[in-house]
Amino acid sequence: MKRSTVISAVIVGAVVVAAATIYWRMQTPPPLSGLTSEQDKDAFIASAKQSCIQREMNDPATRQAGYTQAQVALYCQCAAEKAAEVITPDEVQYIRANHAIPPSFEAKTKAIAQTCRSVTLPPPAQ
Repeated sequence: MKRSTVISAVIVGAVVVAAATIYWRMQTPPPLSGLTSEQDKDAFIASAKQSCIQREMNDPATRQAGYTQAQVALYCQCAAEKAAEVITPDEVQYIRANHAIPPSFEAKTKAIAQTCRSVTLPPPAQ
């Protein structure tokens, strides 16, 4: 499997886990928009980063590429922060209502993965 496909899948998985966490935390009357508070944004980032790290470190492709846990953590931090910056209130509402990632956000995660990969991860070991 190509490294970019693996990393994209990791980002999507991390976002799903983060979105589910946000959904369950917001079982009180839902706000009119998503990630409007620093607390929501921080929770989203922390959850997405942790999920991403766990998923990546358990992926044989990560070990085969020679990435360290520190490199993966840096990549996951970048991806989680960028995802928190671009997720819209409508996308948060869609995730909460459908327990799925909307196509609009999935497309964003692919671009985020590519950007973060290029600035945080060296080319894989040959």
